Amino acid sequence: LNFSSCDWNGYFFNAENGKYEIIFASNDIKYGGQNKLIGRTFNVKNKKLIFDLPANCGIYFRKVE
Repeated sequence: LNFSSCDWNGYFFNAENGKYEIIFASNDIKYGGQNKLIGRTFNVKNKKLIFDLPANCGIYFRKVE
């Protein structure tokens, strides 16, 4: 969750290596936001999931591989 009014570029958290998909993003176009985030995938290496977290946004990921 990012409750600030600034984007957090290069945000990361620890996760198991593999492929992850965004399944919910409160700032997605689908919910009236400005970004197309749902369905984007990320490959985790070295146990760090790195992504850009938009301002005032919450995101849920799920591991797909």
